[in-house]
Amino acid sequence: MFKKIVFVALLWFPFSCQVKDDAGFIPIKQDFIQQYLALFPDETPLSIDNQNSTTLHIPTQEVLDSVRDFHAFFSQKLKENSSSSRAKNHANDFAKMQVILKNINLYLANSQTNPSVYDVRPAFERLINTNFMPLTKRLDLIYDKLAFVPDFYDAAKKQLKNVSDKNADLAIQMSITTYIFFSEKLPQLLYQEKKLTPQYSERLEFTKMAIKDYIAFVESFRLEKTQK
Repeated sequence: MFKKIVFVALLWFPFSCQVKDDAGFIPIKQDFIQQYLALFPDETPLSIDNQNSTTLHIPTQEVLDSVRDFHAFFSQKLKENSSSSRAKNHANDFAKMQVILKNINLYLANSQTNPSVYDVRPAFERLINTNFMPLTKRLDLIYDKLAFVPDFYDAAKKQLKNVSDKNADLAIQMSITTYIFFSEKLPQLLYQEKKLTPQYSERLEFTKMAIKDYIAFVESFRLEKTQK
């Protein structure tokens, strides 16, 4: 599944701070973490006091331009330090940064041609499956996070241009699974926890509408080809 390939390596890595700071490499790592999490707030470590738990990475053109700048800047930084003692003394963190940059490059390379890179479900499943606070409170965070889903898919549609049938098929399959998650799995969980309020149901409806619209949008690339 392409989405998993792109984003598994974008999960938070606990960088080591116990290594000697060879001429300032720790500040580079700290800047990397800070800027990365500003661009991908939903990858922030989940904790009780973490406000980023309720936000999403919205793939607007401005954000993707910033992601490209981030990738270019830190790729150059790692290149400059690859043959120095810093790379050896910070080998684990250096490797983690390389993996993140590699996967960001995959994300950017497919941002206009592969609609399967745009899927909100993993961010919500992470909130459900990570036991960092009581489930009822995590469901409250999910309610807040749902508000960003329409903007996420609107931004994604503006990015996509040249979509192959193969990529369209994969994205449609993934999006159907995501639709089922929001129409069945999450509502069942909310019902069990007595959290399925009218307000929550309304927000779920807007979420499902955004996903259905995205599926139709991706399907339109196939229809355009059959009509030519």
